[in-house]
Amino acid sequence: MKSIFNVCFLFVVLAVFVTVSGAATLSGAGTRETLIEQDYLDFLTIGADYQYQSRDVSASSQGKMRLKTQTIDGYIGVDPFKWLMIFATFGGSAAQVGESGAYNDSKFKWSAGFDVNWWRLEITDPAFIEGELSLKTHLEFSMYNSGSGGEKIDWNETMAALLANYEVYTERKGALDKYPYSLAFFAGPALSWLDGNYYANMDSSRKVDFHEEHLFGIIGGADLYISHNLSVGAAVQYYDGVTVNLSGRYHF
Repeated sequence: MKSIFNVCFLFVVLAVFVTVSGAATLSGAGTRETLIEQDYLDFLTIGADYQYQSRDVSASSQGKMRLKTQTIDGYIGVDPFKWLMIFATFGGSAAQVGESGAYNDSKFKWSAGFDVNWWRLEITDPAFIEGELSLKTHLEFSMYNSGSGGEKIDWNETMAALLANYEVYTERKGALDKYPYSLAFFAGPALSWLDGNYYANMDSSRKVDFHEEHLFGIIGGADLYISHNLSVGAAVQYYDGVTVNLSGRYHF
């Protein structure tokens, strides 16, 4: 009984000490084993993106206007098959409609989609452009929110693209120790359905609907693989204005 009393007393003393000091008991030293073990993550891709978008939109009551947006988000993708990448993004977006000189407050943005690689052909001659030619589709649905109170701008976008991709390797595909590992170029036609609404003149009762002015566009860009699993990229979309995408990816 005395032993139990001593143990309980020790716990009380420790609890009082932690409460008074206001500090948690945290330490990096301890067991290295985990409840869930993972031997490999080669199905996973993570990254970050920045996008500047400029599009003409048709407003229900004010005709054609220019929508400008800026978005920063994180990216996570999984490939259950080698030819399929399913991904999602989460971040923030800010926007302006018309000739206003300032973006409104940044709010939440998310998207989900997939990439499908349909076909691939190895090009071996001439040697200086040896690489792989492939064809893929990209489909993504995005929801954007920005502003607050009477200055809110909310919109959705569904984008589909058919892209031809050509990847040139530094030496050969198996040479993982070469820098850079490869350079990939891509281009193709795109469709973008965009619709949303905004509140004009700080009056929350004046909701103005808008949708895309031009549905068809083109995409072009490049990805530089610094190593076989780390890449940085840039892309340009054009519908009636220029949209610029910058990205970084780590492929496990």
